[in-house]
Amino acid sequence: MSPEEIELYKDALKIGIPALVGLSAGLVPYFIEKRKVAIQKTIEDDKAKRALVISFAEALSEYQGSSRAYISYLVSSRYNAGEGWGKVIDSASQKMTDNEVNRVKAKSLAGIVGNTEVVDALLEYDRCITEVMSLLVKSQLLIDDKTEKEQVLKLEVAERKLLHSLNRLL
Repeated sequence: MSPEEIELYKDALKIGIPALVGLSAGLVPYFIEKRKVAIQKTIEDDKAKRALVISFAEALSEYQGSSRAYISYLVSSRYNAGEGWGKVIDSASQKMTDNEVNRVKAKSLAGIVGNTEVVDALLEYDRCITEVMSLLVKSQLLIDDKTEKEQVLKLEVAERKLLHSLNRLL
């Protein structure tokens, strides 16, 4: 090797090593910060999803409560007619109608959360609630106990399926 080549290599080392150290000193914090930002975004996304799930659960529970109360009063009215049940049923019906907003909210939030199993279970439950109420309202005194029990059992199965599907949300 010639002295010029040796000098060239020395200069390359003098310039290259500090440049490499400087580059790595800049890249390491960059990648660490990039990872922190990704982790923070994941945490924020999880918090937002949990907030949606909580809102969904609240809307669903209010809808379920008012609907089930109305159905219970309709069933009980067959056996307790004439004891002021008309007012009780009207009150429960009004409360259920007021909670229609929660029904729509629950459906919307289930769609936003995006789990098709939950959406399908909620739609099936909603359909069963509608069928049971329709049956009980249309034929309050004409329905036999067996048909009533079958419809209520069908509703309970749909409700159980819905509740079991909720664990997919978290």
